[in-house]
Amino acid sequence: MTKCTGKLWMIATIAAMTFASCSNEEVIDTPATGEELALSFGTYVGNSTLRASATDLLALKASGAGFYVLAWETGATLWASYPVPATPNFMNDVNVSWSGSAWNYSPVKYWPGKDGSGNYGKVSFFGYAPKTSSVAVAASGGSDPEITFTTPDLAADQIDLLADVLTDLTYNTSPMNLGKVNFQFEHLLSKIGFNAKLAAQYTDATVTVTKLEITYAANKIKKDGIYEFLADSWTPTGLTMSGTDPVSGASDISVTLNNSSSPTASAIDNGNYLILLPQATAANDITAELSYTVTNGGTPKNYTIEVGLPAVTWLSGKQYTYTFNLTLNSVVFDPNITVDNWDTSPGTINVP
Repeated sequence: MTKCTGKLWMIATIAAMTFASCSNEEVIDTPATGEELALSFGTYVGNSTLRASATDLLALKASGAGFYVLAWETGATLWASYPVPATPNFMNDVNVSWSGSAWNYSPVKYWPGKDGSGNYGKVSFFGYAPKTSSVAVAASGGSDPEITFTTPDLAADQIDLLADVLTDLTYNTSPMNLGKVNFQFEHLLSKIGFNAKLAAQYTDATVTVTKLEITYAANKIKKDGIYEFLADSWTPTGLTMSGTDPVSGASDISVTLNNSSSPTASAIDNGNYLILLPQATAANDITAELSYTVTNGGTPKNYTIEVGLPAVTWLSGKQYTYTFNLTLNSVVFDPNITVDNWDTSPGTINVP
């Protein structure tokens, strides 16, 4: 539904960028000898190549919270054949945080040594971040660990959920990294951003976006689900997003759009990306309401439009950007302007 007389359309530019580039791995020196080798961590987080990801490696370190680990020691048995007990027997939801120049945790764990057949004991690790009230990680007896997750309703409260799994490791699994567990955390959710740009250069006009709100259609966008580490897949569990979210924040975002000969897009989400459960969305499942002002030599005029977002399938670990293309209708004078001939219909007036 359009609330203004000016013409405007929205094009959903789906920028699906995989989180492929990564920060440099943090190197932690460990001793190269000994059967009982102290276990240490090295990790990195994939970054978006489009815009800064909500959680990168620096953010993971700076947060002070780090990540959490569940680990099971399985002896000579491969994880796929191991009867998983519900409670981890090696590391039970242990917090690993950055301090100084290394990832630290307590108490320090040591790799299993060789068994009677000369085989080093295996350990399988399940890591995730962050730990919040909306995230629960557990394994029921005999099954692989899972993450139960509920999406917060507001963008300002939503989190970037990370996870990785490494199965059947021994202390000498990687000869160049003896004793180190190298997590490569992946983004499990979908990141949704919003841009706006002018469709063309509009001389003598300034357009400023002042507000962005999104509204979820009832019973459409799924908000909770179960993530299976090994299958790397989500199963929605019933709840859906609802209501209106002021994505731009409480105050006006006041983004003045570039009015050059080649207008560029500007972010209008005020840093509050939507970070939602991966899923297929239908047209109009989400409505975006955009407010903006147009200044054209006089008093600025305010406009608000509502646009239903198009159908898109959001994938795990990918970022999507919806771009509003704002169009102003210039007042143009027709080059074929004419001047009427004199009307001679009154005829001749005789003067006595």
